[in-house]
Amino acid sequence: KKLTRKTSATATPRPTVEAVADEHRGVFSRDSVRTQHFSPKGMAALLAERGFSVEDIVRVEYSWDSEVGSKLASKLDLQSVSGQFPFDWLFIAKRTGRAKAALTAR
Repeated sequence: KKLTRKTSATATPRPTVEAVADEHRGVFSRDSVRTQHFSPKGMAALLAERGFSVEDIVRVEYSWDSEVGSKLASKLDLQSVSGQFPFDWLFIAKRTGRAKAALTAR
């Protein structure tokens, strides 16, 4: 007799190897679009590698309406439940002399 494993129709599919690898690199699928996300530390390092100095980093918050739509946002009352708003990091960066020299050498 063969043993078979029953799966529920509502079972959550396991993530693919590619999806797990992407998440380790900060790449997430959002609305079926792969999107790169950076931590403030990671973005600052990337900017420094490319010849920029970070002048300021600002957390910019926006409403849940922009994420899930106004009807669902008001129904779920996400801000009250989570205590947070969605946000992005805004970087103010300035080209260093090294970056300027690299651009003029082209």
